[in-house]
Amino acid sequence: HIYDEGGSGMTADSKRKALAAYEISAQQGAVGADLKIGDFYYYGMGTEVNYRKAVTHYRAASEARSAQAMFNLAYMHEHGIGLPQDLHLAKRFYDMAAETSQDAVWPVALCRTRLLVEMALDDAIERVDQLSLQLSTKYGPKYGLWLPPSTVWVPWLAEQWDLILIAVMAASYRSSSSFETAFLQAGHLQGDEDCLNFCVDGKWNPSLTQKK
Repeated sequence: HIYDEGGSGMTADSKRKALAAYEISAQQGAVGADLKIGDFYYYGMGTEVNYRKAVTHYRAASEARSAQAMFNLAYMHEHGIGLPQDLHLAKRFYDMAAETSQDAVWPVALCRTRLLVEMALDDAIERVDQLSLQLSTKYGPKYGLWLPPSTVWVPWLAEQWDLILIAVMAASYRSSSSFETAFLQAGHLQGDEDCLNFCVDGKWNPSLTQKK
């Protein structure tokens, strides 16, 4: 641990010495050593980055009920780092981490929310691809209707997301402005702006429409 914290006064090879020390501790069955070794291989501290070895030690730590190791495996499954990308396995490891330690509940909740959104998007994209294929197969030869797969339009959306967001916001603003104008014009056409019902604290308050 002293090597890991840099408090030994050692030079740049302190991380390498720390890794060797943790490996000896792991062989002796020290709790938490495998988690630290996994971090060293994941980040390339004192050694080259080696995700395969990181996974091996994270799994060993996970079997020893390390919530952090479970979380790390979930993250690697989610992003396909050193492991096949598998959102369902990622969710399983996130759930295990939350069940193992209360300290992991909030970090897991945030990651799981993001994960569920990703899974919903993947499912929606898959459904769109299926529909596009059906329509292209049915109407393509006759009407020249060929709908591109998600491999074409998803990257385009990813590149143009800022312009799309601006367009949506602009359309929303125009819609709300038109509604407000129509609402005020309706009150004016009734001959007296006091005839409009005003909403106070989320409830209609007819007293505000009475003549003073």
